[in-house]
Amino acid sequence: MYKAVFSDPAKNTNMNQNNLSRYAKADRYYILPNGERQPFGPCTLQHIYTMVEMKRVTSLDFIYCDSWARWKPVGDVFNMTPAIQNVPGDDGQDPYVIEQALTYMEKQVRPGEQLHYIAVQHVPVLRITATVKLSMPKSIILTSQRFCVLEPRIVGEDVFDVYPVEYIESAVRHIKRGAKVGSFHIATKTGSWTEVGKIPLNQLERLWETSHLILSSTAGKPRRARRKTLSVA
Repeated sequence: MYKAVFSDPAKNTNMNQNNLSRYAKADRYYILPNGERQPFGPCTLQHIYTMVEMKRVTSLDFIYCDSWARWKPVGDVFNMTPAIQNVPGDDGQDPYVIEQALTYMEKQVRPGEQLHYIAVQHVPVLRITATVKLSMPKSIILTSQRFCVLEPRIVGEDVFDVYPVEYIESAVRHIKRGAKVGSFHIATKTGSWTEVGKIPLNQLERLWETSHLILSSTAGKPRRARRKTLSVA
């Protein structure tokens, strides 16, 4: 199991000095937020750096300079890797989806919150070109305080559902015999529940084990992390 501790953004987010040494600090810079059509600027490089530290600009956004021929991903100019002890995605997750999930979590991290695991649906990414995507898989994010489901959308805002651990009644995995994927269910104390399907079995196993540890370690009434195997109809 890997852990990521989201600490002071100024310590986690550092300027990539090798890249920035090639850029003239007097140049004017512009930022195009991911998914938007209208850039903002001009900004100084120091202003950009401050926005990166404050998480107002993410690695998924784009940056442009008067002396450049094209827009560049912010991640190519700034080193925005969070303090991760073991790199997520070691169970075959899509790195782009992992980066999206980390970006969401970094923007709203709570004091002392730890990231324990991220699972990603095994569904094909529908693309127009190599860089333009029509649809993306859902991801399940388990932290010490919340279970989250991120559903990226090409049209409209992404859906980011958050389930605080103290309101979760149980976490259940469903697996059909002979299947290579399964589904993960989160049930709340109020009787509501959510389901994410098409999770590869190795990720589903780690989801179940991790959710069990998180729910077992929280104070109050014990919660359950249960497994259910369904027979093929």
